[in-house]
Amino acid sequence: MLRPLFLLACLACPTVAQTAIKEPKSYEEALQQYEAYSKLESFFLHSLTWARLARSKDPRALPLLIAEYEDTGKPKQVRRHLLASIATRTFVDDASVEPLAAWRARHDDAHDAWLWYRTLSVDARNRGPEACLAVLRDMKAPLALRGAALEALGWCREPAGLYTAIAETATNLPPKAEEKALLAGAMGTALERHRRKAETREFKAACSYFINLLDDSHELSVSAKLVVARALGRILGTDEIVINTAPWIARLGDKQARITKADELGYVRPKFFGVEASGTRFCFVVDMSDSMCKPVDVPDEWKRGPVSGGGEVEDDGRGDIPWHLVETRFDLAREQLKLSLRGLDPDALFAVIYFGDRAELMDTCKGMGKASKSAIKKAIKELDDIEMKPPIPARPDGVLRGKTNLHGGLRAAFRVKKKGLLDEHSYVDPVSFREGADTIFLLSDGDPSWDDYDVRDKNVGEVHIGDPETGARSNDNGGLLHYSGPFRNVDVLIEDLERLNLFREVQIQCVTIGKDATRATLDRIAELGHGTVTQLGN
Repeated sequence: MLRPLFLLACLACPTVAQTAIKEPKSYEEALQQYEAYSKLESFFLHSLTWARLARSKDPRALPLLIAEYEDTGKPKQVRRHLLASIATRTFVDDASVEPLAAWRARHDDAHDAWLWYRTLSVDARNRGPEACLAVLRDMKAPLALRGAALEALGWCREPAGLYTAIAETATNLPPKAEEKALLAGAMGTALERHRRKAETREFKAACSYFINLLDDSHELSVSAKLVVARALGRILGTDEIVINTAPWIARLGDKQARITKADELGYVRPKFFGVEASGTRFCFVVDMSDSMCKPVDVPDEWKRGPVSGGGEVEDDGRGDIPWHLVETRFDLAREQLKLSLRGLDPDALFAVIYFGDRAELMDTCKGMGKASKSAIKKAIKELDDIEMKPPIPARPDGVLRGKTNLHGGLRAAFRVKKKGLLDEHSYVDPVSFREGADTIFLLSDGDPSWDDYDVRDKNVGEVHIGDPETGARSNDNGGLLHYSGPFRNVDVLIEDLERLNLFREVQIQCVTIGKDATRATLDRIAELGHGTVTQLGN
């Protein structure tokens, strides 16, 4: 057992940058590191060697990655999702098709849908639609795997197979609402990848089947209809969202046909820092890392206003903010969040998630609940009761809840349900389609510095040592280090966010505060979530 003093030294020396200090020069060197690091506990170090094996492009690496997928190491499902991503970043040629097919054939549960999507995408790029169509037409296969095959068809070089699949799927929808929602998300994403062919007769015919999903006879939920309408907006080049068929049929026939809001029924458009979003179930994900204690220059922010990645932002609601209460970034976030909550339709559903070292739901709304007056009042009181702790040398502006666990916050947003959070299978769990968020508002002022998979482990010389939140370096104490997991890396985070949103097609609207705020990460998140980024100040 470690002495307490030694543990304190470890806590003072977490990792700063997960840089490839020991990047191997050959497969043999990568294998040597893999064998050495496999004996350690750090998920980050494990993932580092998996990625290095893959980057070697040596065919001998693929069986090792597949064997790791079949291992029962923890966190089991998270490891599996990451391994599927790593392997299919590199092994994408025709020679990889057969071993990838054999791999997925051994793992055919619904929660293996990410593996199926990634490997079938490789198959579709190299050999066309046949494998995907075979899976899609297998009525005994779990629906999530069939959905993965449908979405993978979007990567075929020629879309004829996709058009056939959309016609077949749209006319033979499964009976359950959540199953229809999953397939609708897959169809929209696959079609969108071929929107450059939107003027062809074949594309228009397939798109007509997709539009017809909005007909009441198909009994899609409002959230599922929103997924369809959002995809149609991107395919047909309009920002307006309607959830009936006639305007979209007109637009399909004539790009000059206007989509109006006259038929927008069944959902509300709340605002957060002036950003408007459609939806019925909203999750607000708010950064409470220590950097949110930094002061805000109120007059400056007022003069400059928000700058949006999606165009001009109007009516940002700042006139209603009690500016005398705003001194820090968190104060501004809190006051705007309170305004947004008050503006929700009483029939809308909402949840609020904080993230610092860890991500968690608000105590007063432990799930996706109705925006009733009493619920909003309780949430606002909880927000008002949050107090910053006094500054310390490492945190001169004050202390909130630690580091920036951006992945944890987003992961929780995709897991939220009516009561509590779903497990790791949330991206294919039917409950997530019935009860989960269809719109996420994310506020953060920086890049990720932590995740949910931290552990203390041996210092193997792979990382710089210091404070991950500020980047301040520390001396190597020669002992254990406090490693985060792999999702501190922005590329890995974005890839997992793609998995989480594989079928759900949740809209993600992002806000960042401060002159020094890092916007690049939020730009990528918003692009993946078909949203915008609003920056307060330049």
